[in-house]
Amino acid sequence: MRKQWMLLLALMVASIVQIQAQETEEEKARALKQDKALPTSRITFVHNAFNFKKIKAESVISATFYFKNTGTQPLKIYDVQTSCGCTVTDWGKAPVAPDAIGKITVKYTPSLKNQMGRQQKVLLIISNAVNREEKLYLVGEVVK
Repeated sequence: MRKQWMLLLALMVASIVQIQAQETEEEKARALKQDKALPTSRITFVHNAFNFKKIKAESVISATFYFKNTGTQPLKIYDVQTSCGCTVTDWGKAPVAPDAIGKITVKYTPSLKNQMGRQQKVLLIISNAVNREEKLYLVGEVVK
């Protein structure tokens, strides 16, 4: 019974830490400055890489990339292309208003392609922004 309580407590603490990390990333996105002189949209990411460090081959990791439309026109993401079938992405299909934030979530499952060792996965973001193509990266190592 005591072990169950300890496990529950550990899960609660881990959830709180993850929620706080997401809030911090959202706060960083909100703090990005808008370029009011720009006559179009611009996608500006808080970070362009996520280092998952070392994970086991059977693990599944998820990363969220926050961005802000720092331009003056609505931002529309047309597509998020991945470098392999082991990554799945999700993003809001509605336009992101000027000075508003959005996010792209990616899930990486190395076991789908029997991947081991050092990994770098590339996401190509295609939008109507002045910077039409942006790259995001997942990096780390997959171990047995």
